[in-house]
Amino acid sequence: IYEYFKDYTIALLYYQRAYQWDTATANPVRFKAAYILDQYLHRRGEALPLYQQALGNEKLSKDDQEFVQKRIDELTKGGEENLEEKK
Repeated sequence: IYEYFKDYTIALLYYQRAYQWDTATANPVRFKAAYILDQYLHRRGEALPLYQQALGNEKLSKDDQEFVQKRIDELTKGGEENLEEKK
């Protein structure tokens, strides 16, 4: 609901709590947290490890898997340059 209403900071908090409280969850909470960090909050350095964990631990659709792999490649290709917040 918070994501729907564009309150991304609170939405991120709830996604983080979901995987902290249930580390074995197959729900795409790491993916959603990474997406918010990456696309809305521009905290790409924090998003990258969550994308990597989501790819290995969560049940993602084929489209989401492709998106995650693409973002991992993009974020790691340029090294630190891509992980810094763009101003």
